[in-house]
Amino acid sequence: MSSSIQLRLKDGSQPADATLYRELVDSLFPSS
Repeated sequence: MSSSIQLRLKDGSQPADATLYRELVDSLFPSS
């Protein structure tokens, strides 16, 4: 996992990136 993505999610200053990341996770792990 990219540490930059984790930092962006924790910071919350990049809602668009967070949304894309969540969509990516959902596509990879639909059970979550």
